[in-house]
Amino acid sequence: MKQGKISEMILKRSILKNITYKKKEVIQGAGVGLDFSAIDLSAGNAVAACDTCFYENRQDIEVLVDKVCNNLIVSGGVPLAILVQLIVPTDGKEQEIKQVMKLLDENGRRRQVQLAGGNTMVSPHVDSMVVSLTGIAQVAMGQCWSQGKLEAGQEVVLCGCIARHMTKKLAISHREELLTRFSSGFLEKILVWENLTDITPIIQVCRRAGVAAVHDLSQSGVFGGLWELASAGGLGIEAKINDILIRQETVELCEFFQYNPYELPSVGNVLAVTQDSGVLINMLEQEGIRGALIGHMIQGNDKYVLCHDEKRFLTPPS
Repeated sequence: MKQGKISEMILKRSILKNITYKKKEVIQGAGVGLDFSAIDLSAGNAVAACDTCFYENRQDIEVLVDKVCNNLIVSGGVPLAILVQLIVPTDGKEQEIKQVMKLLDENGRRRQVQLAGGNTMVSPHVDSMVVSLTGIAQVAMGQCWSQGKLEAGQEVVLCGCIARHMTKKLAISHREELLTRFSSGFLEKILVWENLTDITPIIQVCRRAGVAAVHDLSQSGVFGGLWELASAGGLGIEAKINDILIRQETVELCEFFQYNPYELPSVGNVLAVTQDSGVLINMLEQEGIRGALIGHMIQGNDKYVLCHDEKRFLTPPS
């Protein structure tokens, strides 16, 4: 494809034509010659979040949309719109652009967000398509969750088993290698895992339970998330490694590849801070979601996990 901005013809037939899901709050969406999008936020404040991936398959788009929307809803907001930036290699095909736009629209519909605008460029500086999303949400006045509300003594609950999405990704991408150690039946059990990356059901429960704050583990994994949660709240944190929810399948695949499962990105998992973990865990279980008390906020700056009464101090996620 020709370097620079894509042609109006490609814009119309491969991008705009594939934006089908609409939200009433989006006053002006994507279109030819439009320099901006307009969104009605009269009912609350705006919240924004962004993320990027190199596109290889449909799962990349599904997870990318979920990561952006997850970042938005942990604010307490309702996602409304997504802006899309595509950077296409010079040997890229228009059909691939069309496929990505269809996937974005499909997953936007699933998460009830509209593709409201964006930009597409062709560049010789990338080898595969780069997809960057900026999500915009609306949060009601005074309803934004904030780590500034954290206090020493509050309990930290892990929602869901960690790193399940990464476990499934490994099982798909390294199937032949894994079959040298594991049976096909073992891997098939992982491949049928579903609904791994959308945290909406968790956030709905957390809202009803009146938790003080939540933190999305999409980027950093549970160890990094514990650090980030405490750092944002200006407190320390103590957690017990043996209380962290993890599937045996995740443990075994991480041992095979010599990965630390506690440091793998955990798309679909949340840390929730609450005064009463028992109430939250019971409410999660009523919705079929596992939850576990794994730690407490503490005074000071120490951030560590306990393993058989030995302290392992956490480090900032890289």
